[in-house]
Amino acid sequence: LRLHTTRRHITVALVVDPGDLNADWCLDTLRAFKAWVRRPEFRAGGRSRPVLVWVAANARRMQLVLALWRQAAWHGGGEVALRVAPWATLAGPAAERHWISGHGLAGPLWNGLNGQALASGRPPAHVAAWWG
Repeated sequence: LRLHTTRRHITVALVVDPGDLNADWCLDTLRAFKAWVRRPEFRAGGRSRPVLVWVAANARRMQLVLALWRQAAWHGGGEVALRVAPWATLAGPAAERHWISGHGLAGPLWNGLNGQALASGRPPAHVAAWWG
C-alpha cells in the first residue's frame, strides 16, 4: 500500500475473522507474523515493515486477538504494528472508525505509522520463501 499523500509505503498483511477462527490458529498466525517481520527483507534500510490489520467479527473476538497478541509477544526488538477493529466499526462513517493498536490505544488506522521511502523488499529469487 502506498500512502499517496506522503509518498511513503506501508506493507500490510490482512486477516478477516468471520467469527469461527480457532484461537490456536489465531495465536499461530500472530506468532508467524512476528517472525515474518524479522526477516531480512524488512530490516533493510528504508524498507517498510509490515502492519497486521485484523478485522474481527465482533468486540469479543477483537479482545481475544488483543490478548493473543500480548501472549505472542516478541521481546527481541522494536514493536511490531497491529491494528484491529470489529466489523461494526467499518460500517460507521470514516471519521468515526477507530482501530485498536497492539498497545491497546484507539485511533485512526494509520495512526503512528510513518511508512518508509521504499516498499518492502521481495525475496532474493522467485523460489525463495517469504515465510521462514
